[in-house]
Amino acid sequence: MLAPRCPSPTPVVASAALRMVRCSRAGCGQATQGTQARPSMDERQLVDFSETVEAIYAAALKPERWPTAVERIARLQGAASAALLTPSTAPRAGGFIVPFNLSERSLQTWGQKYVHEDVWNRASLERGLLRNGAAYLGDDLVPDEELTRSTFYRDFLVHEGVRWLCAGIVFDGSDADLLPTVCSVFNPPDGKRFDDQHRSLHALITRHLSLALGTMFKLRDADFRAASSLQALNRLAAPLVLLGARGQVRFVNDAAHRLFAERDGVTLSAGAANDDMGWLRATGGHRSQSELDRLVRQSLGGDIHRPEHFTLAAQVARADGRPPLMVRGSPLTGANELLGEHRVPPSAILFFVDPSARLELDVDTLTRVYALTPAECRVAREFVRGASVDSISAILGVSVATVRTHMSNLFDKTATNRQPALLKLLLAFAR
Repeated sequence: MLAPRCPSPTPVVASAALRMVRCSRAGCGQATQGTQARPSMDERQLVDFSETVEAIYAAALKPERWPTAVERIARLQGAASAALLTPSTAPRAGGFIVPFNLSERSLQTWGQKYVHEDVWNRASLERGLLRNGAAYLGDDLVPDEELTRSTFYRDFLVHEGVRWLCAGIVFDGSDADLLPTVCSVFNPPDGKRFDDQHRSLHALITRHLSLALGTMFKLRDADFRAASSLQALNRLAAPLVLLGARGQVRFVNDAAHRLFAERDGVTLSAGAANDDMGWLRATGGHRSQSELDRLVRQSLGGDIHRPEHFTLAAQVARADGRPPLMVRGSPLTGANELLGEHRVPPSAILFFVDPSARLELDVDTLTRVYALTPAECRVAREFVRGASVDSISAILGVSVATVRTHMSNLFDKTATNRQPALLKLLLAFAR
């Protein structure tokens, strides 16, 4: 049993490696009742296994490292993609998902349309296979012939390049304090099919995950949920930042890091030790800085019940006659639909839109998942590109009233109620 504190990785890794060496030398291969067969490993595999376990316990100490841990699990198993998630509880309801090599579009599509078509999940529930520490291959749950005939496979998995599954039940939900949690690895149709060795190894990894996550949930739950929600923002194609109460930058996603590195329009300026990541600085002169400062003030002090503030974009000048950056902002509450709960919540979110980038939306997927009409997709595309209602009306040659009707339909069909949440959702389908 673990003491009630986060474990130190080193003894855990040494102990696990020693057990694996002994098992390999002894020729362990058959499972006793209630256990999984232990896999045999050569020296290289033992090193990979030990480094993966170390990454898992390091993530328990620093939750922002969970994406690295999940990637290590995938690579240990020779998997193309992976996910650690609470399949029955969405992030906005207190759950989480930490993916590797799965796009935000894929996650949104599964959660909105195909979660109830998931034949793997359905079979595990119907057959009572959700047991703490158990590991299964896809074939254990649903025969491959049945899987490939299913709507879940034909309409979703095949488009996402997924066919082979190996899943471990980290928590089965029998403990009211621990949400049902699963760690799954995936391979494409032309990839390696997981076998008994993968299942045994995954059962071992799943037990390490239960120790690390169980301890962390008791001690660092808020930090983990914050880290997982920030990773979701990192997967979006559009640049965005989170601001603290004074307007200081608290978080910059990967796309914004690339934008700021160009120093063309806006960048980060270092501040004092208590200024987090620093401050936003316009590179196009005083007027652009004033516009940016105005938007930051509005975003921090705006009325959260008036989403029209979101349409008041700032324009930040860029060099060489390029179209100015459009910057949109919105206040955030401590518990909001974008981020869940944070111990020290951000106060505002800013989105940066480059009009010359001409973002396109995955219309086919949006239509399939949310039943959007072609007209609604056109409005959504211009909205993502930064256009206001009036501008969308002019671009599409329809009345403002028609645009507002389509926007209302977008809110209804995507189950969002504010423009920042709608924009975040649509950006998952942008390219």
